[in-house]
Amino acid sequence: MSLTRIGLVSSFPPVEGQSYPPTRRHPHWKVIYRLHDEWMMKYWPFDSEKKRARVPFLNLAGFTAWCSPAGDLYRSIWGARAIGVIFFTDDCLDTGKMFDRIPGCKKAVTGTGPLHPNDRVECCNDAVFRAVKATCHPRTFDQVVYLIHEWFDTHNHEPFIDVNQYLTARRLDSGLYFSNGKYLMVALWSLC
Repeated sequence: MSLTRIGLVSSFPPVEGQSYPPTRRHPHWKVIYRLHDEWMMKYWPFDSEKKRARVPFLNLAGFTAWCSPAGDLYRSIWGARAIGVIFFTDDCLDTGKMFDRIPGCKKAVTGTGPLHPNDRVECCNDAVFRAVKATCHPRTFDQVVYLIHEWFDTHNHEPFIDVNQYLTARRLDSGLYFSNGKYLMVALWSLC
């Protein structure tokens, strides 16, 4: 990788003692955190106010603020929201074992409208990915959708016997795939 290519990712020198440039937070990381949390608290269909109140303590926007320190602020905010929505969607699907909702969620991330207009999870995904689609190059957005569809396909449809089986069967497979997908998504999106 040439220095010019790295310069696209991070336009500033690395932190002392660290050789790779993206080692700093986005200069507007507090804004990204706040706007992510406010949006999630307003639009995500939490099943209790207690869960809604915990959003600011989850630091879900931190991944985007760290991964694209020189990214466009507007894209970084929507990137953080997209990752937050995907994490919450994963939790929603796993907790309730509602795998029948996967086709609707897959449609919602295409940015063309939810499959079920009354499903608030689908509507939330649709809102985020319409914004992502509006700021991305079409090929980049297609890659993002492809990665998210692949991630939805990693959901295991077998019943889980205990926590250990759940962690090994579900989280190991999709967690690794999804983490790699998120890195690629944020990298592609912040550079497009």
